[in-house]
Order: sequence, then structure tokens, then C-alpha cells
Amino acid sequence: LLKTAERGSELMAIGRNISTRAKIFLLVGLMALLLAAVGYIGYSSSAAATAALKDLYENRVVAIQVINNSRTHVRGVQGDILTLMLTEDPALSATMLEDIKKRREITDEGLRIYGNSVLLPFETEHLAKAKEALVAYREASQKIVAHATGGKDAEAWEEYIHSSFEDLLDKYNDELAAIAEFNEKLAKETSDALVLQ
Repeated sequence: LLKTAERGSELMAIGRNISTRAKIFLLVGLMALLLAAVGYIGYSSSAAATAALKDLYENRVVAIQVINNSRTHVRGVQGDILTLMLTEDPALSATMLEDIKKRREITDEGLRIYGNSVLLPFETEHLAKAKEALVAYREASQKIVAHATGGKDAEAWEEYIHSSFEDLLDKYNDELAAIAEFNEKLAKETSDALVLQ
């Protein structure tokens, strides 16, 4: 106990031997060091949050947008096909055929963009299944369009009702819906993790 008291008095003596100017510089230096540490921690946390937000947007939000756009355009093609089967107007038929072509190009571009993003195994698996269903759906729809534009409306309706056209469309949309739900879940988890930081 006596030694501890002696040490304390030695430290006090050292403190008394340092000039006030040196004490102030020492405290300012210590505060600057602590401030730099706090700044570094804040900067690194901000950089990590920025990277997570960028990933969230590029790989989750854009994915959901592209997928839902694709689902919308495929349903639009379905509506165009039904219009083709009901109309006798050549101008309306040409407009529907042009719209089908445009919607297919938009869908293909969206799926290409999504396929080139960073995909997790779940997404890769379901995207492949969706693309298979899309190819089969387009083959079935081409038969219906050929009948409808060839003036064979009865055959077009027969193909529409009795082929796997609707099932393929539903399979495609179901696979994309699964991917959208998966991305929505990941986006929510990322968002929640960022809030906790």
C-alpha cells in the first residue's frame, strides 16, 4: 500500500514537472487520436452500409423489377393473342403482332440483364426452369398465332384451350414469382441488418 502511494506521488511529480503548455499539447494529441479513431469507425461503417445498399439495389430491387416486368409482358402477350383470335381487322392484327414482338424483346432483354447479375443457386435454378417454360410457352403461342392470323379461329381456340398453353404460362409465372419472393425476402433481411448497424 505504501508502494502504491509512492507511485501515485511519483506520477504527480511527473505531472508537476511538465509545463502547462506540454500538458495541453498532450491532451489535444490524445483527443485528436480518439477523434480519428471515432472518425475511422464511422467511415468504415458508412462504407459497409453503402456497399450493402448498392448490393441490395443492384441484385435485389432491380431483380424484382425485371421479374415483375417480365411477368406483366407475358400476360400482355396473352391478351394480344386473345385479341388476335377475336378480331377480323387486319390493322388491329398487325398492331397485336407488333406488340407481341416488342413485349418478347423486352422480356428477353430483362431476363438477360437479370441472368447477368449476381445470382444465388436458388435464383439460377428457378431462372433456368422459367426459361424452359418460356420457350415451350412461346412454341405453343406461335401455333395459336399462326391459326389466328391464318383465319383459322376455331383451330386457334382449340389449340388455346386444349394445349398446355395456360399451364406453361402459369409455370413460367410461378417460377418468376418464386424468384421475386426470394429476392424480396433477401432485401428485407439486408434492410433489417442495416438498420441494426
